[in-house]
Amino acid sequence: MPWSVRAPFICSSLLLPLLIGRLTVADGAQTCLPEALPENQRSNITVEGISMPIGITSGDWDANIIINEIAGIVVSEVLGYNYRLGLEIHSLNRLLRLAGCANPDSCTTPSSYHIAMEIYTPAAALSEFTSVASQMGDAAPQNVGSIGYPGTEGIFVFEERRQAYRADTGLDLAYYFSYNASWFHPENYLATVSQVDLDHLLPCGQSVDIAWPAIGQQYLNATGDADGVENRQGKWYLKCWHDKWWPAPACRSNVSNCVAIVTGDGAWGMRTHVQLAAFHNMPVAFASAVNFDAYASVTRTLKSLAFWWSPDTTFSDLQLARVVFPQYDEAEHEQGIFKTVDNVEPLQNWIAAELLNVAQRAVRFVQGFRMSESDLNELLRTHVQSGRDAIRDARGSACAWILTHRDQWSSWVPSQTDCTVGQGLADAQGNFVAARLCHLPTRTGVGEIGEYVHLLPLPGGDSYGASFCSDCELGTMAAARGSTQCTLCRLGEFANSSAMSFCFSCSAGTEQEVDSGRHVIEVQGSCKLCPRGSHCPGSNELVLLAGYFSSAQVPRNCKGPSDLQRRCAVFWGLLLKRLPVRHPEMSTNVRNIFAQVGIRGPAPMAATMNLGSNVEEAYFLLPLS
Repeated sequence: MPWSVRAPFICSSLLLPLLIGRLTVADGAQTCLPEALPENQRSNITVEGISMPIGITSGDWDANIIINEIAGIVVSEVLGYNYRLGLEIHSLNRLLRLAGCANPDSCTTPSSYHIAMEIYTPAAALSEFTSVASQMGDAAPQNVGSIGYPGTEGIFVFEERRQAYRADTGLDLAYYFSYNASWFHPENYLATVSQVDLDHLLPCGQSVDIAWPAIGQQYLNATGDADGVENRQGKWYLKCWHDKWWPAPACRSNVSNCVAIVTGDGAWGMRTHVQLAAFHNMPVAFASAVNFDAYASVTRTLKSLAFWWSPDTTFSDLQLARVVFPQYDEAEHEQGIFKTVDNVEPLQNWIAAELLNVAQRAVRFVQGFRMSESDLNELLRTHVQSGRDAIRDARGSACAWILTHRDQWSSWVPSQTDCTVGQGLADAQGNFVAARLCHLPTRTGVGEIGEYVHLLPLPGGDSYGASFCSDCELGTMAAARGSTQCTLCRLGEFANSSAMSFCFSCSAGTEQEVDSGRHVIEVQGSCKLCPRGSHCPGSNELVLLAGYFSSAQVPRNCKGPSDLQRRCAVFWGLLLKRLPVRHPEMSTNVRNIFAQVGIRGPAPMAATMNLGSNVEEAYFLLPLS
């Protein structure tokens, strides 16, 4: 289900059995890889003195279960951890599980869930999660990076209907403006409310009122449409037709002729889409199906508009296009005004913070887990074409992918010798391996036999986890035994070759700032003052200051604003910028442009020319003086 699905945290009697039944998928399936680590050799993690398997929290739809099963198989059969898979209906719930929370008001530590693959970014911005995360501080769940493909949700149009509308009107139903009822009649090409059996729909009191308890007040505040809501016992709710359909203003006078959009039993997406329909004058009506099967069946039968999301397999065998709405307006969304839709962003992988301390290899695997959108679509198509049960055999599809894409997932697995904080290399008997000693090369004649760099399997330097030694670069050196990284030469020193064990010193008296901050730079074996218009931060590097330039032929000959002014006078003026002739801020803008390059004085005059009435812009030149 999409990220916008937000089940109530206090479950009704209708939903409670469903949530309990979906909470956990037991791990104990047969192994996938022929070389899988046997179960009796896998280990639990220990958090706050409690031994437990790594918990992976997944969405309860097949596309997400497959991805999380891929992670689970690698975590268990390759990395050697026991794991369990738990199902939730929404990204928000999964983030809360990582924090040890069943809901924002009921949290315990330690958390029994530690990994969540494919989290929708907007879920992490919801107040229910941010309030918990702010209280947890450094112990809050952590985003460890993109999974590589985007997640989208919204209104989709079936391609057959889209093509028919385009052929007759020249308009594209994949764009919101083609639905404006003041100009167009999309209801003549799409399925309407009259074509949907009411028995397939839930009453609003059992769907949208529960899933979005504040939606009525939010809609009224944002749109001012008092006819679209009703007040019951002092609280605003959406006003439903026949207690099943919420019609937008554009078709409220004839609801039967509204374009039908059926969502799932959780009123998926309605919080934002009722406002989108109102603001953009769309003749549509929304209703919730009695269950997921009814949602899929009604949508397939109508083949018109659908609330859908990706990645998902429900309609992956059909051709649908997402309806494009105006781009995201953050300020409006913060006020609860939804004229625009969220940006399409890559889905994210998250971990529980405590996993960093007890299973670093698992953390690095999750960080490295990347899959392209095309690879994902191939995986889901194969799953659908295989005829496997959508949920029950998601693991089978995950295993099939792992067996045929070994090179891809192997790159996500950290090396066994890639030691983490507090660890060192050990042999099969558990004995620590001695640090590797590398001879410092002496090609420049300045190194000495006996100068070594220790490459310890510990963090803290450029050589972390390396199995070989490399030269220090120009401007750096490794002076002492046991160094794990190269050191920059200090101000007044230089290293004009790689593999240096010390830095040359510039001539006496130059290791100081001169001329208001000018430093020294090594030029052909000696130290020179940094030229005007440049900065020398060290390591024989010269950086030009803003407003200066140099040529490739003479890189240390810097030119500045005064040079520009003299040069431009020779060429009878410097073209700075083209501005509209009738621009009200023209004179001020030109002064600002000159100020940016260090030129002061009166605003420049436009070059003498005969400006016709249709001339829109002029060239402004430096005055000759």
